[in-house]
Amino acid sequence: MKLHDITYAEIFSQVPRLCVDLLITNGKKQILLGERLHEPFFNQWAMPGGRVFFGETIEAAISRILTNELNFLESVDKQKLIGYVDFVNEVPIANRHSVSMVFQIDCSDITAFSSTESFSRIAFFNYEELKNVIVMNNHASFIDNYFNFVNTIYG
Repeated sequence: MKLHDITYAEIFSQVPRLCVDLLITNGKKQILLGERLHEPFFNQWAMPGGRVFFGETIEAAISRILTNELNFLESVDKQKLIGYVDFVNEVPIANRHSVSMVFQIDCSDITAFSSTESFSRIAFFNYEELKNVIVMNNHASFIDNYFNFVNTIYG
């Protein structure tokens, strides 16, 4: 269920909103990011994600986000909760605070994804390549921690 924009802004200026972000990996120590077409964080690279609607399961939100943001129409069987991103004062002028559960999904075929109204382009990046693009601040910290963990475990 979607709320009217005014009601939504009113409610979520007072309480955190629940979101889902997707860390899509391809088995080559790379992650999929999209370059955002909208504010906040216009032209910055980010993990696909979005809010969870009232009455929507987490699995349904993941499926909706994959479809809407990446035109990914296949079902995903193995999503793994790997952490969270806390967006305190995410949009200062709107007084918005989001908490996003981050799920890892493995998919080695980038042709399974395409840009939508959310992203101007999408690409897989390794850790070194991320130094050449602007990644959304809160996502950058999470991704940095993720790669540090992967390199510690797998070398």
